[in-house]
Amino acid sequence: MDARTFPFWRVNMPSVTRGIVGALLVAGCARTSNRADASDATAPHASAWRTTSSPPEASSTTVSSTSASVMGAHPSDESSVAILGTHVMVGAGRIRDIDAPRLESALHDAYGRMRADEDDPASPVRFRSVALAAEDAAADVFIYDPTERRSNAEGNRPAVVFLHGYGGRFALPCWQIARAVARHGFATACPSIGPDGDWWSAEGERLLRRTTEFLRASGHDKVVLAGLSNGGIGASRLMAKTRGMFAGLVLLSGADPAASPPIIPTLVIQGRRDTMVSPSSARAYAAKAHARYIELDSGHFAMLFRADDVARALGDFVSQL
Repeated sequence: MDARTFPFWRVNMPSVTRGIVGALLVAGCARTSNRADASDATAPHASAWRTTSSPPEASSTTVSSTSASVMGAHPSDESSVAILGTHVMVGAGRIRDIDAPRLESALHDAYGRMRADEDDPASPVRFRSVALAAEDAAADVFIYDPTERRSNAEGNRPAVVFLHGYGGRFALPCWQIARAVARHGFATACPSIGPDGDWWSAEGERLLRRTTEFLRASGHDKVVLAGLSNGGIGASRLMAKTRGMFAGLVLLSGADPAASPPIIPTLVIQGRRDTMVSPSSARAYAAKAHARYIELDSGHFAMLFRADDVARALGDFVSQL
């Protein structure tokens, strides 16, 4: 089934309740791309990195970056909202996936690992949040920096831009990506487009460009684009508009087979039993893109239930770029 026309859930409810129920987190569940009734939901700022909307090389930038530990909070504190939202959605029968009955328990365990990592002085990643522009409070980006800085011969460092799926941005999948690539010297940046996860929109493209410009201005000369579910669909569609911007592409549980094939190395990871985004769509895109294709024994939530396999494949991929 084409992810662009998959009729996921439609619920009329107050925005606050929708914010909780929308906490599908790792799923970023695929849904219709033409819905326009969802309001933006953004995470609180943890710092204030201010730039203007002009190109990075022409802008004056004031830096004020605050880590999660300085804030006295942890990104994993989102777990109560994410798990509650998942409980409600599974109970209502709104998550139609083979792994739905196990989601709540899996999220609890994953957040436990994330919290332990946050409290571990030897963690390979360190969290901060930056705002790309003072006049645009929505344009904040979660950043995970590798604690062991590695540079290439020119002194520059690589990075991954990770696009979330439907339900909005959550720190858990961002942290999972960051952990997978940090040992290869990659930082991870996770912008937010809001609960629809419509990265193929004009606003999605704008945010992707601004995030990438910010990374390049910060010394990250090699940038890889990754997307989960709706984020993967958006990333596959945006390739035609962003040629030359990225060194690689990673699609997780989401790809648009009708999108133009990329001309860069591509990794596609898909759950074999996914009923939210058809595996046939992922296979078709991978074949057209001459991508490395990995199909896991999982439903839509492969990144959660097959976390080690996904992390290993992602680390291997970026290490070869």
